[in-house]
Amino acid sequence: MVAGLVLAAAAACGAVLPDDDEPLADDAGAAPPDAGLADGPTVDPAPEDGGHDSAYRAAVMADDPVAYFRFEEAAGAGSAVDEAGLHLGTYHGGLVVPGFGGSARARQFAAGSGPVPVASLDGTDTLGFAGRSAMSVEVWLQRSGAAQPETCVLSRYGPSARAPANAGGYRLMLGGATLRFERERADNPFELATPPSMEVGADAHHVVATFDGEHAVLYVDGGEVATADSDVELAESDQPLLIGGCDAPFGGTIDEVAVYAYALGPARVRAHYDAR
Repeated sequence: MVAGLVLAAAAACGAVLPDDDEPLADDAGAAPPDAGLADGPTVDPAPEDGGHDSAYRAAVMADDPVAYFRFEEAAGAGSAVDEAGLHLGTYHGGLVVPGFGGSARARQFAAGSGPVPVASLDGTDTLGFAGRSAMSVEVWLQRSGAAQPETCVLSRYGPSARAPANAGGYRLMLGGATLRFERERADNPFELATPPSMEVGADAHHVVATFDGEHAVLYVDGGEVATADSDVELAESDQPLLIGGCDAPFGGTIDEVAVYAYALGPARVRAHYDAR
């Protein structure tokens, strides 16, 4: 039931999902985890030595995320588990590959797969951050091959249910060698980007974007790379959080996605990176 609602929400947001006549690794009516085969070949996962007790997971959980997806599910799983226990993600293709941050597995997105939409298990919206609510998003990412056109790493962005003219939201984007964090409305755009002198290369990177109600900060690999003031007030929205794409799939691997209802401080960001 939840998975079906998530798929409908993803379609409403404009997410690109596989055609109905294409075989899916994990469709909206997928069986419980580990049933069936993944869409296409998979990379053998790393040994299960990161798993539940990794130092990285302990560091993240110590900071009380409102959502935390480790993508530890095996190939063929239909659902992505939220370590915080508040949400459920739904897989729409993608490959299982070795993970980052002490995890055994991660999810690789490419053409033919869709993003992972996230739904609340109890109907409570803990991921909207309307008004000037403080927030943080955290992720490990690695692009596939050469620099690519910009797409979403994660996104909660779209028409507002209450005021369509104030469409917007927040999203983390990667285009070429530039990362951007947007937290904006149509009538009040705001973005924070890595500086021109910094290139986000093809290696794996730890990325955190925070907002404390007044200031936004972008961190890469444990260090602050950009900061700016912002007065944007987000409208309430009925859009889902999408991991691994928005209007096009992210071209690369994503792991250890965490969302917080406050701004992580620089010491904690560094502690997470050091726990990898």
